[in-house]
Amino acid sequence: MIKIRFHLMPGDNYKKWQVKFPDGSVKFFDPDKFQIVFNSARLVNRKSTAEKIYNGSVKTVCAWIEVEKILIFETLSHKFVIINEFMQEVKYNPKKCTNWTNDFFEDLDGQTFIGGYTDGTKVIMNTGCSLIG
Repeated sequence: MIKIRFHLMPGDNYKKWQVKFPDGSVKFFDPDKFQIVFNSARLVNRKSTAEKIYNGSVKTVCAWIEVEKILIFETLSHKFVIINEFMQEVKYNPKKCTNWTNDFFEDLDGQTFIGGYTDGTKVIMNTGCSLIG
């Protein structure tokens, strides 16, 4: 599986999308310059770590998205956007909530979606139709 997460450690890749491939390689993508489109996405969360962060501990990696396939676009040449009843933004910030959630404050930890895409720093999930063949 490919793992996607928003990188918040200080340094050159601060506030970039981190993509970790099955072979162990890692690449970073500036959300202002690149968009990631993916299929078969599962929201992963280490709940005990998230609870520690929520209660004031130092932030550390505790959540990511596992996907089967990805496409990466330079946003200068392409902008992938779908607006329909099947799309929903998912959010993760363990300082505010200890699980993946949406605008309805549902607990989405462990849920699998057909696919989705990044839009800047946002993650949009698709509950209705495949985005990549």
